[in-house]
Amino acid sequence: MTDPIMPRTGAESNLPAITAEGSTPVAYKGLPVMTTERLAEAFGTDAVRIRQNHSKNGERFTEGVHFFKASGADLENLRVALGDSQISSKTRSLILWTERGAMNHAKILETPEAWQVYGKLVDTYFAVKDFAAAVEAKPRKNVTIRGTGISGALIRAVTDFPDKLRRQFPHLSDNAVQAAYSQMTGIAFGTPLIPLPVLTEQFCTTTDLAAELGITVQKLSRMEGFQALKVPANGETRLSKSEHSAKQVEQFYWNATGRAAVLALLGQGEGSC
Repeated sequence: MTDPIMPRTGAESNLPAITAEGSTPVAYKGLPVMTTERLAEAFGTDAVRIRQNHSKNGERFTEGVHFFKASGADLENLRVALGDSQISSKTRSLILWTERGAMNHAKILETPEAWQVYGKLVDTYFAVKDFAAAVEAKPRKNVTIRGTGISGALIRAVTDFPDKLRRQFPHLSDNAVQAAYSQMTGIAFGTPLIPLPVLTEQFCTTTDLAAELGITVQKLSRMEGFQALKVPANGETRLSKSEHSAKQVEQFYWNATGRAAVLALLGQGEGSC
């Protein structure tokens, strides 16, 4: 195997260069994709080095899986969707990298920094599947980040937000983290970087269950075996405002399975939330 061309180091390797370009992720064939230039910027290297790594490790990349090659009418549509990228009129085909393609480039680079950037891309850029599909369907409607002169500190704060949130609230569900990140980026940039989660289940709080059973929340919470039921199969943990202060706290929300488990613990019937 040939030696990989390594990325530059330092602040320029930060992910924010991607999200601050002024447009939402662009989709191709229903998947969020990145141009070679954007991928290079994410990894803190040059586009020519991404192309060289691709060329020297061709056996690792399969068209339609790790990348797409857009041409003809598809390329013309992308010229509209990527207007800020100014695709040259002389360009006859354009390589677009998928999430799996970005992963292979991280493997070739094989540095902790490359894997850190790849992980952040998965959490942000490549997570925007629904929003990216909308951009693909309507390529003439670019969504721009509100304002100008976005600071590096703000971008870093947005990029690191999911990890910091999980460190502070380790029991949060993936849905809760996605919802918080969507709301926070919507405030920071004027448009969310990922959509709000779509919930298909009905949930109850412990307060709801206590009221239904005609007992206090304190009594229900102190029942033997109750706390052990708070597992992912029975519901999810979300952020909620504390009853006694303005602080955000973790609160468990019971799904139908969890609710049935609580009622079984008390010898009650099934019912519904």
